[in-house]
Amino acid sequence: MYNSPVHPDSLAIETSTRTGSISIGCGDQLLQTVQLDPQGRHNLDLMPAVARLCLPNQLKQVYLDIGPGSFTGLRIAVTCAKMLAATLGVKLVAVEAVDVLAAQASDVEHLAVCVNLKRDTVYARCYQFGQPAGEAELIALSDLLEKAPRPLSLLGKLPADFNPPQNVALLPEQTPRSDTLWRIARKRAVENQFADPATILPRYARPPEAVTLWQQKNNNR
Repeated sequence: MYNSPVHPDSLAIETSTRTGSISIGCGDQLLQTVQLDPQGRHNLDLMPAVARLCLPNQLKQVYLDIGPGSFTGLRIAVTCAKMLAATLGVKLVAVEAVDVLAAQASDVEHLAVCVNLKRDTVYARCYQFGQPAGEAELIALSDLLEKAPRPLSLLGKLPADFNPPQNVALLPEQTPRSDTLWRIARKRAVENQFADPATILPRYARPPEAVTLWQQKNNNR
């Protein structure tokens, strides 16, 4: 339980992976981060964890990772943020998972962050000295490697048999953290880069498997 005369006014929610976490801050100061139970369920654990860490009615801003990532985890985070915006009037800042991971990477000239590997395609974004160098996109891993500048550092979940080409270095795999999310979103909040609660949605690299199966079933009728 957070115990301080300084009252938190911002909350960062990171549930894009099973290893979720939340962070609270006041102004430009990050106050505390707690991990969510990786064996638990975000839809049951998130709001009780928030309530233990702060008084929700004191919050002014909520920051969230909108993905790509866990189908359920992202929906829970977005629903929670929208609820707080509707009931308490908090402002929202949305950050993509690739941006969070890029901020956690080593300070390198050229970086490519890849998430949601499936059938040799990844959701990826390139960065130069920590700054985005293009839009995030769903792309074949081979095409990403062909167009990315060298020397390149590659971060993300890759095929088990992946053999990096010359001048491509693999960085240790990471999961997004709420403290990193908080720092990114706080800077955007200072610049008034707030999201519209009415239109904010989880970002998925591709349609969920259940949707794909449903479409296939109905197309075969």
